[in-house]
Amino acid sequence: MSELEPPPSLVKCLGATVAGSIFALLGMMMENFRNRKNRSKESISREELGNLIPKRPRSLTESSSKSQASSSSGTLRQRHGMGKTPSAPGQRSGASSPADGESPSRTPLARLAPPSLAQGGRELSEVEKAERQVKSCLNKITRETFNKLYDQIRECCISSCSNDADRAELVEVVARETFAKAVKQHGFVELYADLCARLHADFEKGGITVNFKRVLLDQCQQSFKRYLEPPKIDQLLDYEEQYEQLVKYKTQMLGNVKLIGHLLRRAMLSPKIIFHCTDELLSINTDESLETLCVFLDTIGTTFDSSDWQGRPRLEEVFTRVELLVEDNRQSSRIRCLLKDLLDKRRSSWRDLSGRQKRVM
Repeated sequence: MSELEPPPSLVKCLGATVAGSIFALLGMMMENFRNRKNRSKESISREELGNLIPKRPRSLTESSSKSQASSSSGTLRQRHGMGKTPSAPGQRSGASSPADGESPSRTPLARLAPPSLAQGGRELSEVEKAERQVKSCLNKITRETFNKLYDQIRECCISSCSNDADRAELVEVVARETFAKAVKQHGFVELYADLCARLHADFEKGGITVNFKRVLLDQCQQSFKRYLEPPKIDQLLDYEEQYEQLVKYKTQMLGNVKLIGHLLRRAMLSPKIIFHCTDELLSINTDESLETLCVFLDTIGTTFDSSDWQGRPRLEEVFTRVELLVEDNRQSSRIRCLLKDLLDKRRSSWRDLSGRQKRVM
């Protein structure tokens, strides 16, 4: 063997390497061909994909295109001053007719308002419908809308009830709802008192046997007793929540006696109630009850604190007890100031001194 001839082992190694590379390349080409074939089988053709997409019905497309064409042509006729097409006999000119190819059942129908139903799904009785209307009127009543809404409330109480039992139930609802509104809305107390006075007068004129004054008296007694009890405030609450509950209680109690006072001034309640209220409030002798006493006496003072009223001597005794409370150091300074302001207002013939005090300050 010559020196330039490669050894046989090297030749065999190179041949095996070249053959392995060729076989690997052929294997890769076969695998790539097999993958392409499988993908072509799994893919969906365009025709099959088009069949999967739902097509719009031809009649609807034609009808929509016709309606668009008719609307556009109508617009063009209006722009060029052309007249409207005459409507068929028995058809209103403004009524819209169904489009061509569209059945009359596709035209929109007027929706009927559902009947008023109670919570259980049953239909409301006439008394319950009247109660709803009365509550709605009380929610919207103001000085500007008073006459209009009062007429509706009166008609509900008179004509919506077929017998005295239903009318008595509805009148009780009016009294209860009026009290509920007045105790929360102090600015409308006189408005609600006027409402009660006019209702009572109209009931008497109409010969209605329901005693509206009796219903009001019962409501006054129940409300007054309820608000005399001090509020049960949960001590586990924080200070702000306890204060909020106390303010809510005081608002309801003061609104209650304000309404009672205005009903007394309109002769809707007996003057005997005055001393029943004052004796109760003085006997309790708390800050809340004495503040309520000031509001109550301030409300009735302009009407009943006169020399020609037969209950004036007893009213003088009440104001004497108020003067003693002003000098009582056991009372809080705030309550003593409220009582003193009440006496000052009485000395000035029940004129409001708040404006003059503000100007002096």
